[in-house]
Amino acid sequence: MKHARAIVALAVAAAVAAGCGGDDEPAPEEAPQGEAVMSVPDSTIEREIRTRLDADPRLDGEGIDLDVSSENGVVSLLGQVPSRMEMSIAREVVMSAPGVVSVTFDSLVVLSERQNAIADTTATQ
Repeated sequence: MKHARAIVALAVAAAVAAGCGGDDEPAPEEAPQGEAVMSVPDSTIEREIRTRLDADPRLDGEGIDLDVSSENGVVSLLGQVPSRMEMSIAREVVMSAPGVVSVTFDSLVVLSERQNAIADTTATQ
């Protein structure tokens, strides 16, 4: 747990040093036990995830178009992927970013499932 806090603290420090932290960013919150909890701004989370998604060669294929939005560390994965395999990889990448609390897929289209649904509809007509 100490390592995870140190990694988050380093990521936030690096983001601030790179000019990502501004006066409009929320301040770190105070934990009930008196320990400082680092809160990562949503803009920093989004930027970090986009960088990680772009850098992952497993997500560099045809039919992959991904973007993210974050609200209080809850990340929504947007766009499309060819199959559930790429969806799983994208989830892994998103969850590895500092500050991410959870990820939702409400706005993500899995093309293989969409094509199967279209084929099923055509077959029943």
